[in-house]
Amino acid sequence: MFQILAKAEADGLLVFVPLGGSSLELWTTRLKGLNRPEFYLTDRDDAPPKLPKYHAHVEKWKARGCTAWVTSKRELENYLPLSLLVNTVPGYAGTGADFDDVPLLVAEATHTAAVGSLPWAVVSDEKKKNKSSAAKKRLNGEIALKNYSCVAYSGRSVRRSKGVDASYRPEAFRIIKRFTAANGCDLEFPPRQNRCRLNRNAVGGADEGQQWH
Repeated sequence: MFQILAKAEADGLLVFVPLGGSSLELWTTRLKGLNRPEFYLTDRDDAPPKLPKYHAHVEKWKARGCTAWVTSKRELENYLPLSLLVNTVPGYAGTGADFDDVPLLVAEATHTAAVGSLPWAVVSDEKKKNKSSAAKKRLNGEIALKNYSCVAYSGRSVRRSKGVDASYRPEAFRIIKRFTAANGCDLEFPPRQNRCRLNRNAVGGADEGQQWH
């Protein structure tokens, strides 16, 4: 699966472009001149009844005929199973709620577990932000990868926006296949039994059925 996506990108059939919130305004029209189908996936960040944080950008993409989706949860890290986080990060205090600030909670647990650390309450906002950023990288690398296995494929996957690994988001493959097929690029994906699957022994039968809206 991963090799198929990587080969498709290498062959010029599609391109993955990781974007950050601070640069989204630039990308609302950046690729317009290429006259190619575009698919965007953004975090929601703000809980209902507020509109998604990047709602205005999504509307601009849609107005140009692009496909644009927003997560129904706070951000992609919220799709990691709670059991995975609890088992991997000692002291993790999250509840698995859709709008938990997962990176910040992981940062707090990691900081608190360090010998001789100051109380989290007295850590400056700037340091909390830096620790949260480091936790986000850990979530999307070590934590996401260590508890999942591939039946027929090995190695790291092609990364999505913000470095998220698609091995813990099976829907990602279906989204990409549906989008590419609708735009004249029908990728040949292997049978379902050969795709990456959740290592349930490692995470205690975590739910993998959440959908992006």
